[in-house]
Amino acid sequence: MNFVDEFRKLFERQPHNALVMRASEDSHFSDYLTNTKNAYLSWMLHDADNCAYSDFLIQCTGCVDCAFLANSELCYECVDCTGLYSCSYLQDCHNCTEVHHSVDCLNCRNCFGCVGLRQREFCIFNKQYSEEEYRMKVAALRKKSPAELLCVFNEEFKSSPRLYRHGFKTHDDSSGDYLNKSSAAHQSFNISSTIGALYSCDIWATGGEASTVIDCDMSSNLTNCYQCHNTHRSSDCLFLEGSTGCIDSEYLIDCLNCQNCFGCVYLKDKQYCLLNRQLTRDEYLHLLPQVKAALREAGYYGRPLADILGGSTIMAHE
Repeated sequence: MNFVDEFRKLFERQPHNALVMRASEDSHFSDYLTNTKNAYLSWMLHDADNCAYSDFLIQCTGCVDCAFLANSELCYECVDCTGLYSCSYLQDCHNCTEVHHSVDCLNCRNCFGCVGLRQREFCIFNKQYSEEEYRMKVAALRKKSPAELLCVFNEEFKSSPRLYRHGFKTHDDSSGDYLNKSSAAHQSFNISSTIGALYSCDIWATGGEASTVIDCDMSSNLTNCYQCHNTHRSSDCLFLEGSTGCIDSEYLIDCLNCQNCFGCVYLKDKQYCLLNRQLTRDEYLHLLPQVKAALREAGYYGRPLADILGGSTIMAHE
């Protein structure tokens, strides 16, 4: 068996998805969607409803022109934030309500043009006002264009200290940036609810934690995974692309709910498959070490999917 040649032929003769949409509906001009409804011109949305012109949203509703936003509702032009409600023009803010044109605010309500505030309310450009004064001044400020407000805000921002690393509830044993509710991360970026992420980016977990994720990206709810891209709810897997719900598997492309599979493409609810061929458990366990040994001898085992496929694109929709 020449695994490399057979795997390439298997991949090349399969029709490939133009777009990646799992359990999603009524979404147009969008890609990489999971459990999403009514998305428009958006990319990488997970558990999102009624969102448009956005990138990388997780559990968001009614958000427009946002990026790297999680657990938020009715937001516009918000970036790198979590837990927002009815906010606009925010960056690096968490758990805020009715906050606008602000940066690095935490647990704030009804604030405008603020930087670095914690648990504050009715503040404008970091100055405290009564509720009546606040609403009157904000009504006047809203008559200005966003560009005019940005000029005013930039002057205030110049005198504020900058964070050396962005993170929320993150342990100090980590390196990288934008690490939220995570620990033991090394050179990883945009990581959420994950323990032990190494050289990874855009990894998150919902309803639990991801753990021991190495060289992975654009994936969620992984455990003990290496070199997985756009892969979700999987554990003990290596070299997966566009797969979901897989266990103890390697070199899979666009597979769903597969366990103990190796070198397979577009399989669903399968177990003990090699190059898409159904085997018995004993046959699979007997052949797999032989295939791996041959791949090691040829210098292929442990190399990324793209190397195995010899230049064939495995991410045609990117």
